[in-house]
Amino acid sequence: MTTFQKIVIALLILIFTSTLYPNLFRKGMGLVVDGTVGFVGRSLGLSEKGISEKTRRALEDRKSEEEEALITISKLKEVSDFSALLQKTGKSNLGMMFNSYPSKTNPYYGVRVFENFPDRIVTFGFYRYYPDAKELYKWDPSKYYNWILIEQ
Repeated sequence: MTTFQKIVIALLILIFTSTLYPNLFRKGMGLVVDGTVGFVGRSLGLSEKGISEKTRRALEDRKSEEEEALITISKLKEVSDFSALLQKTGKSNLGMMFNSYPSKTNPYYGVRVFENFPDRIVTFGFYRYYPDAKELYKWDPSKYYNWILIEQ
């Protein structure tokens, strides 16, 4: 498959996904593909007119927390080993996306790590990153759906 064909497929997937799930890209979605951190979706509004300095700083802090969450998870041995395996086979890529953001009741970022195929994604694992405590948890379905603290 040529690079042009890959780009066309990616754009078609993006258009199809944004049509089916219009709210998906409103908050923005963090991604890590092949070890590179990036953000897809709406910008954090750092250049919007009329935005207060306090709001601008809060948005910048949120972006740095999101990057910190993705980088922390991507550095885990299990995730980096899985990414290396995927790069070796060349059939798919590693991806990450946020599935939840901190709120009053849930003070963590929920992150889904997945294997990204051209026509589907396959979940590798779910993680929770608590930015205030700098703690990382992994979902373990064998433990009655408990979240296990990962020592770093």
